[in-house]
Amino acid sequence: MSFMKKILAAVALMATMFAALPAAAQNYTLRIENLSGVTLYRLYATPRSWDNYGQDLLGNRVLNNRSIMPLTFSNVQECLYDFKFEFIEGSVIYDSVNLCNVGTYTITP
Repeated sequence: MSFMKKILAAVALMATMFAALPAAAQNYTLRIENLSGVTLYRLYATPRSWDNYGQDLLGNRVLNNRSIMPLTFSNVQECLYDFKFEFIEGSVIYDSVNLCNVGTYTITP
C-alpha cells in the first residue's frame, strides 16, 4: 500500500471514530414571551426522549402577560424538548420546541 493510501485510510478511520461520538452538550437560552393574555403560573420542560417533566422551571415566580423571561438550559444533549405551560386560570398548553434553533418562544392565545 502506498504512503498516500495509508494516510487516506487513517483519516477515514479517524473520521468514522469521531462520527460515532455523541455531540458535546451545549447550553441554550430560550426567551419565553407571554402574549397569552393570562399569567403563566407553571412551566415544565423535558427532553422529548424523557417520560417525566420534572420540576416547575418558574419556581416561586410567574410570567405575567406581556412579559419575557430568559431560561437557560444547561448540558443540552438533544434539541427537541416538550413543554407544558400552566396558566393561573387553569388552562394548559403543550408544545414542542427545538432549543437548538429557536431563540424566542412566544405564547399566544
